[in-house]
Amino acid sequence: MKILFFEPHLTGHRQEYLNHLIEYVSANPSGHEYIFVVHPDFKLQLKVSSSKVQIEALSSRRKSGPRPLQRNLAGALTRSLRTYHLADHYAKQFRIDHLCFLNFNDVQFALGLFQPKYSISGILFKPFGPLENGSLRKRLTWQRKYFQTWLYTRNKNIKTIFVLNDHKAGDFLNRTFKTDVFQMLPDPVPELIPEPGYNLREQFSIPDDHKIFLHIGSLLKRKGTLDILDSLQYLSKEELSKFTLLILGHAEPDLDREIRNRLSSSQELQPSLSSRRKSGPRPQPPVTRYLNSFLSPQVFKSTLDQCDLVLVPYRYSESSSGIAGHAIAAGKPLLAVRKGLLGDTVAEHGNGIFIDECNPMEIANGLRKALSVNLMGKVSKRFLQSHTKEIFSHVIVAAITR
Repeated sequence: MKILFFEPHLTGHRQEYLNHLIEYVSANPSGHEYIFVVHPDFKLQLKVSSSKVQIEALSSRRKSGPRPLQRNLAGALTRSLRTYHLADHYAKQFRIDHLCFLNFNDVQFALGLFQPKYSISGILFKPFGPLENGSLRKRLTWQRKYFQTWLYTRNKNIKTIFVLNDHKAGDFLNRTFKTDVFQMLPDPVPELIPEPGYNLREQFSIPDDHKIFLHIGSLLKRKGTLDILDSLQYLSKEELSKFTLLILGHAEPDLDREIRNRLSSSQELQPSLSSRRKSGPRPQPPVTRYLNSFLSPQVFKSTLDQCDLVLVPYRYSESSSGIAGHAIAAGKPLLAVRKGLLGDTVAEHGNGIFIDECNPMEIANGLRKALSVNLMGKVSKRFLQSHTKEIFSHVIVAAITR
């Protein structure tokens, strides 16, 4: 069986997932052949030790890097068709038997329209559950998701759709659309090694008496990045003097500008390391430190280990969170929205400060509570044992090859 894994983008946990899968299929030889079609920058970082594994970089003519997201329905349909036809080109080139999309969301609409000869699987992010009371916009969004799911579940060539961490969503979707293609997939939490000698407080000039509140990873509006910044206006000067907010990770240019504009307008922007004073009176440090950069796994681990609270106030209650998994592995408490998958995960396996919804005032109340309590996290061995990279990879490969 010839299997193609398709991932043209650079953001999110894609490289992590690709590395897990390549490592697993290389260590577990079988009669199958595996082809990974990836962004050219990823190919340079991926290691292969098996003759049955091939890495193919997207050609410059067909490269599908991140583009500005169009929020309307026409934009989503165009993006879906473009991604499907790109993947289909490579599927036909390599004459594959199965195509796995590491981000199934990219092709939902297209797979309701096209039925290729090969079978298909993919990882579905942000699945939906039963319709709840809400605004007209939320109800229309639910109806759109229902229609596109109904459409692609009619596609008989779809073999498995993996839903990260969420048994309930998978069961609901299978029951609602009278199918059995949805399957829960544990989001892996790999064991990371901290950077030797790394001192977070020294790196960002954080006072010893400050608590460190951390928002890290892929920075996005739907992950509450701007809401976190806007929450600071609801805190008193005394409260702001007791903590440092670290916002670390990758932001697309538009969001980066919005973050910097907010920080500049509130005189919060941290000066560069080269511009810090080497002598004389030490200026009062700003509340927020912001670094728009991909972090190495070692620095990422050290940063989590040395912070006091991890902020994951996601707007969509259906979302899973790799950052939450890493925080639980590091034994760190989290600030999260109470409802939905993420809230359930934090309540069951971590230690949380919960808010009712993602908005600046709610987040401010959560931060205020974090300042008034002794923050204690816990490591859930049960969670970590069921979310290894080996289990993640085995579930995917076993479903594809069965």
